[in-house]
Amino acid sequence: MAWASTYPAAKAKLIALWSAAVTQPIINGPVVGVGQDAVGTVGFQDENNPITAEIDWTQEGAAPTPTREQYLIYCSAGINWGSATAAVIPDAEAAVFGLFNALAGVLGPDITLGTAGVMNARAERGQLYESQGGDGLTVILKFSVAIDAFTTV
Repeated sequence: MAWASTYPAAKAKLIALWSAAVTQPIINGPVVGVGQDAVGTVGFQDENNPITAEIDWTQEGAAPTPTREQYLIYCSAGINWGSATAAVIPDAEAAVFGLFNALAGVLGPDITLGTAGVMNARAERGQLYESQGGDGLTVILKFSVAIDAFTTV
């Protein structure tokens, strides 16, 4: 029997679902930085973590090839805010969490992503990054989408 990872199909489905759910652009990473006023990224990486996904394949029982996989797709919701004053930090944080909530909320109605083999997709593990520069405040919420799936056969 042949096997194949569900990763390519699940990542493509995330991009399609998120693009339909929000007006902000959804980028198929890897991308360093925000680069837009507001953007979501699937397959995010930066200088601190250059990995876009982590994958674990498992052979269950006496199977000759992997029959199951768990992986994390690194993603982000990012906002560039025009002002660098401390007073705008709560508004920028609220905006980035608003974008994240819209993206993560898409996962609830169909945890399989409508993708053969995927049993569960959920947002987990977030890190909030903030920096101030001459062009204003950048707030990035880096998070992972955890996928539990059977490999396709």
